[in-house]
Amino acid sequence: PMDLGLIKKRLDNGFYKDLSSFESDVKLVFDNCILYNGEESDVGLVACALKKQFLGEYQAMLKGER
Repeated sequence: PMDLGLIKKRLDNGFYKDLSSFESDVKLVFDNCILYNGEESDVGLVACALKKQFLGEYQAMLKGER
């Protein structure tokens, strides 16, 4: 299972060797949340919104806008 706490530990320990691995793990957290709670549940709706925000800010960072 993947969660944000594990991602933080991996970041702190230098686990990620490339940005795409980090991106995949973050998306997996939100995708699993949506899958197991349902897209229309309160939790699923928040996960969708957070995933969208993450992807927007992540893309902006890759383009050097942040």
